Amino acid sequence: MCVFLVDSELFRETPVQRLVAALLARLCQPQVLPSLNLDCPLPGLTSFPDLYASFLDHFEAVSFGDHLFGALVLLPLQRRFNVTLRLALFGEHVGVLRALGLPLTQLPVPLECYTEPAEDSLALLQLYFRALVTGVLRPHWCPVLYTVVVAHVNSFIFSQDPKSSDEVKAARRSMLQKTWLLADEGLRQHLLHYKLPNSSLPEGFELYSQLPRLRQQYLQTLPTEVLQNGGFKT
Repeated sequence: MCVFLVDSELFRETPVQRLVAALLARLCQPQVLPSLNLDCPLPGLTSFPDLYASFLDHFEAVSFGDHLFGALVLLPLQRRFNVTLRLALFGEHVGVLRALGLPLTQLPVPLECYTEPAEDSLALLQLYFRALVTGVLRPHWCPVLYTVVVAHVNSFIFSQDPKSSDEVKAARRSMLQKTWLLADEGLRQHLLHYKLPNSSLPEGFELYSQLPRLRQQYLQTLPTEVLQNGGFKT
């Protein structure tokens, strides 16, 4: 990351690109990746999130969508790492999403590292949903995170965890209603019919051809006027 931060042009040099790509490949090997710890103290810095915030600023300013740069932006966003890093991107640095065009086929770690387990931060889920419905996050701009966000929002809106707080239940119901009423038919289809991640597909995930029965039944609990406006048929 410091190689990219030290100069706005250095990372474009072919020898530098090759060396950093080799280091990233080494870091992402299955036997190495689990030991990556982003909570270690860093000399001269308060915390890794501070370094990551600077990294996001720099990516937005000088990257021009460089895929290697993008791969390093994505690496700390894995589900097992601190939610603060994901909140930083979707809360304060959403402009990054337009340039983060790394193809799913070039993601150096399994897609499941980002989609499992289901996200449990309500604040982040609300930011995810806002990014989708406002068009800030689009599949042709940011294919990896579009896939990840659709997976987590789908899991959230159809979750029926009885232990959820009233705040979470209300947010889930509101999000489901807004999803059902989306004018963007493609996004609506993705959020309602999402099945599982599959990086070999152009969208990055599989869809149910028909809405599963349990999801239909859950949708039927929405107010009648919402269902009618969304064209629900029983």
